[in-house]
Amino acid sequence: MPRFKLTLLALACIATSASADVTYKLPGSETTFRIGGYINAGTHQQRGDQADWENIFARQSAADYYRTVAGNPSSTPGALAAAKAQYDKTLSASPYWENLNTSLSDIYFRLRVAAEQPVGDDMKVVAFLERDFRTKRNDLQTRHIGVNDDDDDVTRRAFVGISGSFGQVRFGRDESAMDHVRELLYMPIEKDLHEYHVLVQPVSAMGRHDNSLIYSYDNGKFGVTAGAAFKTQEEFVSESSHSFSAKYVPVDSLTIAAGYVGGKLKTDTQGNIVEPDLTFMGLSSFDVSEVFENVAYNPAFQLDQRQVNIGAAYRIGSVSVGATVFKGKYTLEVKGEDVNRARMTSEHDIDMRGGQVSLRYAVNDRLSLGALYTRSKNETSGFSIMNIASLDAVYSLTPSALIYGTIGRNRADASHATIANAGVRFGF
Repeated sequence: MPRFKLTLLALACIATSASADVTYKLPGSETTFRIGGYINAGTHQQRGDQADWENIFARQSAADYYRTVAGNPSSTPGALAAAKAQYDKTLSASPYWENLNTSLSDIYFRLRVAAEQPVGDDMKVVAFLERDFRTKRNDLQTRHIGVNDDDDDVTRRAFVGISGSFGQVRFGRDESAMDHVRELLYMPIEKDLHEYHVLVQPVSAMGRHDNSLIYSYDNGKFGVTAGAAFKTQEEFVSESSHSFSAKYVPVDSLTIAAGYVGGKLKTDTQGNIVEPDLTFMGLSSFDVSEVFENVAYNPAFQLDQRQVNIGAAYRIGSVSVGATVFKGKYTLEVKGEDVNRARMTSEHDIDMRGGQVSLRYAVNDRLSLGALYTRSKNETSGFSIMNIASLDAVYSLTPSALIYGTIGRNRADASHATIANAGVRFGF
């Protein structure tokens, strides 16, 4: 099931940072640069079974055809026998499960460059670039709907802005404004395509986008971030989004946060495009084909996405716990023409829910142990997308170097697999 791009790999989250920025001030100038980053050398392993969507599509199609023949009063015994024989043959030739045995390298260099220059008593211009340099393309990517998979997303963030007592306003390539929800469970050992800031089943609008305008303010006790990603287009698909999150710290050890993100994906140019991959919502290619069943010409789709998150984090001594829950709603609208060139429109609503709980214990200054449980479900179909329990450990070799390891088990409806990550990280 190579198209079921496992957001379940969020289990790779572990603690502590292995980088220390180097600060440099230009001679004769008030401009200050900070350079930091790390080199990560690791591996990602996955062993077990996962549902084969192509085989499931063949099985469901054969079953659908058999039911059609059986339900037709004019069907002959011979036609019924042939349909049944074809169904039995497809069932035996198309197993539900396929064995998964994946080993991916996770070797890359991440560079962060920040610059700032005062422009007044209480204001400064800021700029930031965060980029990954990889030794090998990672083939286990999450697909954007209708968008090519060839994007490595090596430029993570690149923006300029203005900061002051009012907060910060910035524009460029940036993450959605879900900062304060992410931080409830966020651990700095980030596995890029193997985890999404520990937020389960994010809508695509929760990721990184060009043309993003973000405002943020944080005084320690209270923080708020709001933003919008204006229209970006790749191939036939355009995307836009808006997001908001806030936090409140009633006492030093407790943080409460909530956030909302919404977005829209749609085809800007009508044409015979590939049907969208909606496996991230627990929909098989058969489900998607049924959505597009009557649209033979000039198909076009629009996906409205909305997700609300709420959670809290609490720390007492060497122990920290965090939890988030989310509720998401998707509305897929498909338009086009049938074989008779008559206009067709269909609309499908999908509800999703999920949550995550993390527990971390700092054994000493060097060793940290953690546990994470992740669950998400398509409530409309009753399909479990993620059901993961994982354990991890991080050991600091030096203030700038660490080793880490994670192992977890997914028992979702479409995957019965063991997943593991291990590696060494050196920061500067």
